Amino acid sequence: MNGLQRILVGLIPLGVAIISALAVAIPEWRLSTLLSDSVESVIFASTALAISPLALRRGEIGVSLLLGALFTAVLIALFAVSDDGSRSVWVFGAIGVWFVAILASCCKIAAAKGLERLGAFNRMLVIIALPAAIPLTRAGLWFTEWTATSTYDNYFYAFDGLLPIPVASAVARFCASQSWALDACFIVYIGFLLVFCAFVLARWRADSDDAGRLLGRWVVATLAGYALYYWLPGVGPNVAFYEAYKGTGSLPDPAQVALVLRSGFDGLPRNAMPSLHATWAFLIALDAVTMGLRARIFAIVYTVGTVIATLGLREHYLIDLVVAVPFALSIHAGMSLFERNGDNRMQVGASIGGAAMTVGWLLLIRYGMAWLRGIPSIATFLVLVTLLLSAWLIVRSEAQRMTMPLNRASAAG
Repeated sequence: MNGLQRILVGLIPLGVAIISALAVAIPEWRLSTLLSDSVESVIFASTALAISPLALRRGEIGVSLLLGALFTAVLIALFAVSDDGSRSVWVFGAIGVWFVAILASCCKIAAAKGLERLGAFNRMLVIIALPAAIPLTRAGLWFTEWTATSTYDNYFYAFDGLLPIPVASAVARFCASQSWALDACFIVYIGFLLVFCAFVLARWRADSDDAGRLLGRWVVATLAGYALYYWLPGVGPNVAFYEAYKGTGSLPDPAQVALVLRSGFDGLPRNAMPSLHATWAFLIALDAVTMGLRARIFAIVYTVGTVIATLGLREHYLIDLVVAVPFALSIHAGMSLFERNGDNRMQVGASIGGAAMTVGWLLLIRYGMAWLRGIPSIATFLVLVTLLLSAWLIVRSEAQRMTMPLNRASAAG
C-alpha cells in the first residue's frame, strides 16, 4: 500500500474509535447497542474469519485455529451465550481466530525490520479495518436516518416508470415468486464483504504493492456515497412502496405519483442514489482488469448478481444502479492518478467524465423530473448514453491494464 491508501484504510479503525467515544460520552444516542449488535453479527464474524489468513502462513493456520478455539472458550465464559447457542459459538469462534491473526501480525511487526515491518503493519491494518467497517457503516446509516428526515423516493419511482421496460419491477416480481431466487439474492447482497476479502487476499498473494488499490477505492466510494445520500436520500422501493401500499393490492402508477418529498420512515436507514452495493461491485470488476481470466469472469458474474440481487430484494431503484456506473468509474479513475506515473490523460478524462455524469444525474433527478415527464423518451436516451459513454471511458482508460495479465503469462512462458 502507498501512503494515501494507508491513510484511507486507517480511517476505518479511527472512525470506530470516534463512534466508541461518542457511545460513552452520549449514552442516549444508544451507539453502544449499535456497536455491540454489529460485533455480535454473523457477517462481522464471517468477515473477521475470512480476512484472518492474511496474517498467517500455511504452516501457522493449524496452531492459529487451536489458539482461536482457546480464545473462543474464554469469550463464551466471559459473555452470556444467547438463546441461539450455535450462532454464538460461531461468532465467538470466528472472532477468536481473528484475535489470533491480529496477535500474529503484532508479533511479525515486532520481529521485522525496515520495509518488512511496514508490510507487516499494512497487513495488520487491513485485518482490523475490514471487519471494523461493519459497525462503522451501520453507524453511518443510523446517522443518515437521524438527520435526513425527508426522502426523494417518489422521484426515483417516477423516473423508473418513464423507462419502456419495467426492469426493476419485473426482477422483483420474479424473485418474490421464486423462493430460491430470493434466497440467492439475499446471499449475494449480504455477502459482499466476503467477496471483497477474497479479492484482497488474492491481490496480496500476487503483489502486496497492489493490494491497497481496491481498499482505497472502497473507502473513498463509501465516504462520497454517504455524503450524496444527503443530497437525494431515500429508503428504497420495498419500504416506500411495496410495504406502504401492501394493503391496497397494487402499487401506484409512476406517472401519477406526486413529485413531493416523503417522510414518516423513522427508524429506517437512508440509502439511495447511487447504490453503494452496486458501486462496490463495479469497483471489484474494474480492479479485476489486471487479474487472471478466472478472477475477471468471477468479478463480472458477481457484479451482475449484485445488480439482480439489489433489484430482487427491492433495495434500490433502477436509476440508483445506473448512476453507480459513472460514480464507480470516477472513483476508480480518480484514484489511479495517485498510483501511476507518466501519461495519465486517459484517466483524467475518465474521472472527469464519470464525475460529470454523476453530478448531472443528481441535479436532473432533483430538479428535472417534471420536465422529464413531459418527454419520457429522453429518460431512456440518457440511461443508454450514460452506460455506453461509461463503457467507452473504461475501455479507453484501461486498455493497457487489460493486457497486463496476458503479457505476464506470455513472459513466463
